[in-house]
Amino acid sequence: LTGAVIVAMGLRLLLGLGGLGFLERGGARLWRYIAPAARRLAAGNSAATALGAGLLWGWLPCGLVYSMLALAAAQATPVSGGATLLAFGIGTLPAMLTSGLMASQLSRLLKNPRARPVAGLALVACGVWTALASQGHSHAAAPPYAQAGSPHVHSSP
Repeated sequence: LTGAVIVAMGLRLLLGLGGLGFLERGGARLWRYIAPAARRLAAGNSAATALGAGLLWGWLPCGLVYSMLALAAAQATPVSGGATLLAFGIGTLPAMLTSGLMASQLSRLLKNPRARPVAGLALVACGVWTALASQGHSHAAAPPYAQAGSPHVHSSP
């Protein structure tokens, strides 16, 4: 499901399709009610207020966040779901800090007609990879004897 959502986001950028706009519009309506509480918590200076703000910011209308929430919800345990979101947060932190510092340059880049197709293709590739990896088609986990030409021994019970 997550791979399909990422592919849909990529096609939206690549082909200008509406795709997941309905999800973002629905999230934007909900965010209008959540944003004031998130801003109040973000202004605090304790670990509890930072945690509360972080939990509320997960509702920010963003297709990528929604796809990661879907991936986290599909995990086998709450701990692995939480780890998925933690990894997403840590992985996106450099990009979020950079985009905040370079917002005007980033805005100009995204207005470039050549940047959207490149970003779209990258998202489609990432979505296909995510979908295939979730189906067990990752060759990184193949046992050594599964490699072509390598000898293997079968053991008897």
